[in-house]
Formats: sequence, structure tokens, C-alpha cells
Amino acid sequence: MIDRSALSHGFSKDRLPSFPCSKCNQGTLIPDGEVEAIHPEFSMAVQREDWSDIEMIELRISTRLKCSNPNCREVGFLYCHGQVEYSFDDPEGYETWFRIAAIKPTVSIISLPESLPPRIRKKLEEAFDAFWIGKGLSANCLRSAIEEMLTHFGVPDNKDGKWISLGNRLHQFALVKKEDAEFLRLLRPITNQGSHGDEVNLDTLLDVFEALEIYLQRAFSGQEERFEQLKQRIKDDNERAGFQ
Repeated sequence: MIDRSALSHGFSKDRLPSFPCSKCNQGTLIPDGEVEAIHPEFSMAVQREDWSDIEMIELRISTRLKCSNPNCREVGFLYCHGQVEYSFDDPEGYETWFRIAAIKPTVSIISLPESLPPRIRKKLEEAFDAFWIGKGLSANCLRSAIEEMLTHFGVPDNKDGKWISLGNRLHQFALVKKEDAEFLRLLRPITNQGSHGDEVNLDTLLDVFEALEIYLQRAFSGQEERFEQLKQRIKDDNERAGFQ
């Protein structure tokens, strides 16, 4: 997962978070040259007023990114908004913080297993892209990803041509995989907020992303299925050998 602190609290110009390259899945998208903080004219005009304050300063970062993998060298773009805050801990008396407003190409906020079905991956990538635009929109995309997961696991989304709600689909899923269904149910409140256009808490959304990262690795890595196969083989061997 991308550094949570950078996503929730921001970062300094000299400490941009690392972005995994989605093209090669090996390198990291890094600034192609020196990163410059830009102070736009409209903000400088405000600072010339007698009533202005340092915390009213608006800064921008606009920089090109390049993949660190020499066999890839994908090119990207990063755009950030910045602000200045008073700080008693800094020798200069203030600190400058930036937050991401846009980034291309799509960067994965969480790592995704290679075996993840394309339709689920697509919905999650839409959630990553939407994250920089609006947290509610991102949460709504996660809801779509959950719907795709249920479809992948064989839970129908309609019966006799009639749509089946997410809640009812999760109820059906619980009959097969109770623990998985209970986890996905936990995500419903925040994804519902997103679909209804309500404000979404950033830290809660990041908790959802982080929990999903762990769940997806477990559910789609193939290790759980292999573990159950090995358990059954050992059980069968024990029974053949007469062990209880």
C-alpha cells in the first residue's frame, strides 16, 4: 500500500511517496528531474495584501514521472496542491505540505495479486483513479468491485430477470463462505455512503483499502485452496495408515 501517512496527512516537496509502476509492475514512478514548488500569481497577489496570512498561501507541484525500470521507462504525470502551516518544531517557523490532486497513469493504492480476475481488477483501478477526485466516488467504485467479486465466486446478480441487491447477494455468499461474507459486509456502510453521495471519512476509506489488500492476497493467491488440498491429503493419508 502507498504510504498511508502521505495519503492522509500529506508530504513535503522532498519526500514524495513511492508509486508502483502499473505498466511493468517492477519499477517505481519517480520524478524525472528536480521537483519544484510553484507559487501561482493569484496566491502571491493575496500575500501582498495587508490582511493576508502565511496559511493562505497556495502552492502547486506539476512534475513528470518516469519508471525506474530501465526496460520500461513508462512516463507519468503528478499534480499536487500545497499549503503552508505554522510550526514551532521547524527552525523557519512553518512547514509546507502537499497532497496529490491527480496522477497518471493509474497507480495502485494497494498491491493486487497477479491472479486477480480482470473484471475485479478493472473496478479496483477505477477506485484508485477516483480516489484523487473524490473519496465518495472511490468508495462507490469499491462497491462495484465487491459486486464483481461475488459474481466471480458464483453468486448471481439477478433471478428471473430481476436484480438482486448487494445485501441479498452477501446473504447467499455467507451460505458458502461465511467469514468472507462477514468481511465484505463490513465494507457496506462506507461503500453505501459513496453510492449515496455522502461524505466519506478518509481514514476509514484507507482502512478499507488496507483490509482489502490483505483479503485479496488471501482469496486470490491460490494459497488457501492449496492449503485445503494439503489438509485433505494429510487427512486421507492418516486414515489409510490407521491414524486417528
